Amino acid sequence: KILLVGSVGENIQDLVEKLTKLQKSKAGPFDACFCAGSFSKSIVDYPMPLPLYLQDCSRLIVSENSNDAVNMPKGIIRLNNNLFSLQGTSNKSVANVWTIPVGNSDIVVASVPSHARIDSNETSDLREKISHESYVGCDLLLTSETPQGIDKLLPPSDHRSQQEGSFDIADIALRSRPRYHIAPQNVFSQSHPFKHLPSSTSSFDPKHTGRFISLGPVVSAKVAKEKGKSGKFIHAVGITPLHHMTEVELDEKLENLQQSPYTDDSYGVQNICQKEKLTNAGNNVGISEAQARRLISETSQNDDYRWKGKRKNMGDTQEPNDTTNSTLFLHGLQKDASGQLQNDRSLLLQAFQPYGVIRVRR
Repeated sequence: KILLVGSVGENIQDLVEKLTKLQKSKAGPFDACFCAGSFSKSIVDYPMPLPLYLQDCSRLIVSENSNDAVNMPKGIIRLNNNLFSLQGTSNKSVANVWTIPVGNSDIVVASVPSHARIDSNETSDLREKISHESYVGCDLLLTSETPQGIDKLLPPSDHRSQQEGSFDIADIALRSRPRYHIAPQNVFSQSHPFKHLPSSTSSFDPKHTGRFISLGPVVSAKVAKEKGKSGKFIHAVGITPLHHMTEVELDEKLENLQQSPYTDDSYGVQNICQKEKLTNAGNNVGISEAQARRLISETSQNDDYRWKGKRKNMGDTQEPNDTTNSTLFLHGLQKDASGQLQNDRSLLLQAFQPYGVIRVRR
């Protein structure tokens, strides 16, 4: 039995009290707790009542004398009694997949830091493992952002953030094929179960299903009672590790089983741009980011693409500017620590509108 927690922030003592209470309850004791989201750096001063694993540790400063935790895979750092950091194997690659001992067994956990890009160095270890031919899937995927396309499988909510999900996280979720994908949000929400798509790099077709769970931020017991279920920040799961599941369990027919949300159809974006004018700053007109990246990938594998190899010296000759281009393409927004520019494109649009920009893509 494991516990899942959303962003802790500064409310570390509230989390310790909640975990202690649950461990002593009829539902407990629990074997481990996994936290998806941000937390104060002062959390390293708190011992925990059960093993707690922190996901978003990309900005956590770990002492040079810190070593990998005993009996743990490389890259898991012990911060305090029962407190562990999913730190990664190097400063460059902090996203990874671990097999973590939990109770009398072990579970496979994938962890991705905030604002990670699927094609960056920080996800290189993760990509290598989930692309291996023997990889089947993982039990947990911990991320800081919600994946693009998942909204269609979530119940409607007036309180959930309406920000567009991350394509990079959707791509990682698609490839890692988790049984449970956990991410922080402002409210608790749980998707319908959905099928996983087969992988071109794996020799196994996935039989297990996936489910996405968003969790609210950690709050005091009084505030949690006022918010009710929508403000739920901790969730219990009784999980049989994927590699221990029987054929009967894998073949179990679930009610309301949905198709994978990580496809072009689920993104709901028109393939052909029919209008050049945006109705509002948040709209994304044209092909989806998934389609755009796929086109780039396919083109890069084609021997005939024009920028392959060394370019001939063309002197001062330059191609004429396309005066009809009104789209600004940006890369590197994941380095914005505040996350404001990545989540609110209207700020960028307002800044570049004097230059004729009517659309911002990243």
